[in-house]
Amino acid sequence: MEGYLTAARSATVRTESLSEVSVNNHFNDYIRMSKGEEATGGRKNLSILEDVIESLIGALYVDGGLSAAKNFFEKYILPNAQGIIALNKLKDPKSLLQEKVQSDGKSSPIYQTIGETGQDHNKTFEIAVSIEGKRLATGTGRNKQEAEQKAAQKALELI
Repeated sequence: MEGYLTAARSATVRTESLSEVSVNNHFNDYIRMSKGEEATGGRKNLSILEDVIESLIGALYVDGGLSAAKNFFEKYILPNAQGIIALNKLKDPKSLLQEKVQSDGKSSPIYQTIGETGQDHNKTFEIAVSIEGKRLATGTGRNKQEAEQKAAQKALELI
């Protein structure tokens, strides 16, 4: 039961889960953003999409109380979380790589930022993942977490 509850909590608060709820229900269509943000893909930015859901829940709580927030959670977030748990989509590439490396008796992967490009509001990060001093793969993303996940995914494909 404890494993399931941990998975359920994770499925309800992960950026990917909340951003999926935002897109699937077209909440992202109502975001007001600058032309610059729009032009750089702001409506597809997972962090922004997650923030929309968190803000909506907060607004529902302030305006309608716990009952309104709970109703929203049960209608939109819980079904999505149950689907994620059923499909076992909770393990991200970094976790899978960590488990694989440990099962092979090797030391944990090391992630290192090897590049940053772009302006502060629109950076791209490049991250390398190494195991026992050997660089396996690199990944790029709009934030370090995304780049690390992509590097881990590439590393998994190689080992």
